[in-house]
Amino acid sequence: MSAGRSVVEVAKLKHALQVPTTDGDLDFLAELAPEDLTHLRRSVDAARHARQAGRFARLAGITRFLPVAVAAKAAEAALGPLVSARTASVMEPEEASRLAERISPDFLAELTGHLEPTRATAIVAGLPAQLLVAVGRRMLANGDHLTLGGFVGVMPADASVEVVQDASGLAILEIGVHAEDPAALDEVLAGLPDAALERVLTAAGEHDRADEAVLLMALLGLEARARLFELLPRLDRLHQRRLVRAVVRQGAWEHVLPVLSRIGHDALHHLVRLPEIADPDLLAGLVHDDG
Repeated sequence: MSAGRSVVEVAKLKHALQVPTTDGDLDFLAELAPEDLTHLRRSVDAARHARQAGRFARLAGITRFLPVAVAAKAAEAALGPLVSARTASVMEPEEASRLAERISPDFLAELTGHLEPTRATAIVAGLPAQLLVAVGRRMLANGDHLTLGGFVGVMPADASVEVVQDASGLAILEIGVHAEDPAALDEVLAGLPDAALERVLTAAGEHDRADEAVLLMALLGLEARARLFELLPRLDRLHQRRLVRAVVRQGAWEHVLPVLSRIGHDALHHLVRLPEIADPDLLAGLVHDDG
């Protein structure tokens, strides 16, 4: 499981450094523990922020002498999304929120991709929900799933639900895997209908992303995991088996076994009848590992 989490963390590091995801130069870092990669990514962000903080603080100071509408227009027309994002991160949150309300959602969607979510928490808290949803939907349309994952927990859960409730299963899967705040992810998934979660599981099977579905499951609390397992019988049998094979392949039993006491009899009966689960060698190994 940790190997999969490390791959996700490398993807986040590439995003922070604006390195294309297809560039393999940093892939060797996936050999590190995910916790070490998270620390590295945050250290890199802190160093980059500190290096340019003075420059962006001066830009932020200039905006205080401009009418909000003029400052917003200047951000879109002259500064661009990267510089605007860096400037926003050193502004007073209330001032940055007022400015953001005068900027187009399309530009905010670009700008958000350059923001470190923890630096944006106070700014997001001052924005109206309808603007957050509008920006989130544009990011979703742009395929910026990694950034949206970073803002799970920064955006209010109900706004996140409104953004993704009609999204494709693959989009929700990618957002969930890249979520920074697992507790907030539980809250978002709790607000989604069963049909949306069923789309996630189906997409994992259809697109050979079952390993990522298992990674998502590992991020969730027990109740959310149980809800996913309750949905398994609704899937095409081939997709069911692909998901179970991913559990077996990753040895993710610590995330599965506690769920079995939480799901209904029908779902449990269906699960244990799958060939991968009924394998005598697998069952013997589980009994042995359990002591």
